[in-house]
Amino acid sequence: MRNLSILKALPVLLVLALVLTIVTPMHGSANQMLELQTKMDAIKKRQSESQAKAKDIQQGINSVKQQERSVVTQINQIHHEIELKELELNQLTLDIEQTETQIEITTLELQEAEQRIINRDSVLKSRVRSMYENGQVSYLEVLLGSSDFVDFLNRYEALSLIVEQDFRILKEDQQDRDMIQVKKDEIEEQFAQLQSLKEQAEFAKADLSDKEKKQKVELAELKDNRSSLQKQLDEEEAAQKKLIQELNEVTKQFQRIYRGTGAFTHPVPEHTRMSSNYGTRVDPITGKKGVWHNGVDFAAKTGTPILAAEDGVVILSGWVRGFGYTVILDHGSQITTLYGHASQLLVKEGQTVQRGQQIAKVGSTGNSTGPHLHFTVYENGKDVSPWNYIKQ
Repeated sequence: MRNLSILKALPVLLVLALVLTIVTPMHGSANQMLELQTKMDAIKKRQSESQAKAKDIQQGINSVKQQERSVVTQINQIHHEIELKELELNQLTLDIEQTETQIEITTLELQEAEQRIINRDSVLKSRVRSMYENGQVSYLEVLLGSSDFVDFLNRYEALSLIVEQDFRILKEDQQDRDMIQVKKDEIEEQFAQLQSLKEQAEFAKADLSDKEKKQKVELAELKDNRSSLQKQLDEEEAAQKKLIQELNEVTKQFQRIYRGTGAFTHPVPEHTRMSSNYGTRVDPITGKKGVWHNGVDFAAKTGTPILAAEDGVVILSGWVRGFGYTVILDHGSQITTLYGHASQLLVKEGQTVQRGQQIAKVGSTGNSTGPHLHFTVYENGKDVSPWNYIKQ
């Protein structure tokens, strides 16, 4: 039974021995490696939390910006309405001034009309006074005192003219009074309406000005809020950069020396056609010329196996901005390889892989114009030509 247990455990022991022969730590024991892995996991957790927080802050900033745009639109609308009210007030002020001028003119006309009435009254009173001083002579006495019929007709016509003139004067007096009164009433009513409209317009303008002030206060508060959020975002981004530095430091400690087999194997051996070389090129996304391309692109169908170019340890298996789903392998001696734009990842971080082992599948994730593998080789953290490691 004991020998059987040993035989069952033999494959596991062989694998462990193989790993130990392939991967030899530069520093420290297995416990130190475990400690470094724990540190790396903690840093990545903090990175994830920081990214989530930064995302929430950015959403808050976007929301505040949207509110700012809305408030600015309202302020502009209110300002436009205030300008219209000012134009309305200017017109009303002009109308009131013109009405006041009309009132002054009508007052003069009224004074003139009253003077005419006084003059006409004076003529009537003078006639009455003359009749009183010369005795009480009736119209009948004047007619009966005629010397003949012709004289009678002349006197009758003269009396008729006097009576007609008296009635005309009385009628004109009444018409003047009525006309002036109506005109005065109309102008005063118009003046009152204009004053009322002006008061309403001034009230509306004051109300709009008050709203504009409140909106400006709200806009200032929103800007302060956005500034505060931006400060928080800057702090989070600085914290993320610091975490990246910490992760790099831990990664440097995590690096191992491997027993490679010399030149790297091709990461997509069945699809060696290069679609974009290492060096400067025209960016396929933006069309900008002279953009640095830090790797080599190999066109391949979606789902094509991506192989590890050399033995190594997976230090990243996840989403990378621009590269989409990405695997990064550490081959020791400060050499790492990157495999970008994958459609599916088949390895996990911390996992040991062998040369030629499938680690992912070709895709078109991230900034990509079609399915292909982006392959980069780094020496001491700087990209170098992959052709130094794989055959063209």
